[in-house]
Amino acid sequence: MVRPSRWELTLRHDELVRAARLRRLVSDRPVAAFLFVAFAVAVGVPEAAVSRGALTGGDPVVGALGILGAVVPALAAVVVSGVAWGRDGVQELLSALFRGAGRLQWCVLALGAQALLSGLALLILIVATGAGDATVDWAALAVLVVVPLFAFQLWEELGFRGFLQRELQRRSVR
Repeated sequence: MVRPSRWELTLRHDELVRAARLRRLVSDRPVAAFLFVAFAVAVGVPEAAVSRGALTGGDPVVGALGILGAVVPALAAVVVSGVAWGRDGVQELLSALFRGAGRLQWCVLALGAQALLSGLALLILIVATGAGDATVDWAALAVLVVVPLFAFQLWEELGFRGFLQRELQRRSVR
């Protein structure tokens, strides 16, 4: 077995010290760390790509970056929970999302409201454009209801309600 050199041990020690400092900083200020990660990635990455001319308005990657912006709160919540509290923190975050969904009638109400508002928006669009004689594409309507729910709301829910609201409530009780 090859023994590591003194320089390699020093390097590993320095990395461990930096990791411990980062973990302490994040666990002392999880709300600030969450907001920094969420907004730096959600706003900074697309803005940097567009401002450098890497993307144009019609580029499909811009739409993908928009979806990334919706997923980032969940990713930030998982990253900050993992750094601050380890695997237990991530498990608590994810279990709280499903445990905290509440009673079935509230979930049905939330999903029903999403479907009702999407249907109302479609009705307004049909009336406003004069396409009243057009047939309704129910598959497209289902996509308009289901895709935003899983592409945007669920991820934002995990980040903002699952992590941020819980942390703010913990701090306000102290």
